[in-house]
Amino acid sequence: MSKQLGLSYNKAVKEILIHSLITDKKTEKRKSFAELFGKWTQKEYVEFNKRIEDLGRDKKDQD
Repeated sequence: MSKQLGLSYNKAVKEILIHSLITDKKTEKRKSFAELFGKWTQKEYVEFNKRIEDLGRDKKDQD
């Protein structure tokens, strides 16, 4: 591999480590869910709570 990249063996190993082991895995995961992060508006908060209010009740309370 080092010959293919035109690097010494040590530089090739260093590049492999940098790109595989040293990367911030948490940052990559955060990027995947970036659209879900942020603050809700008061309107969004109220709508969400209305939609899930049934989840907090027991089945016997709903009858």
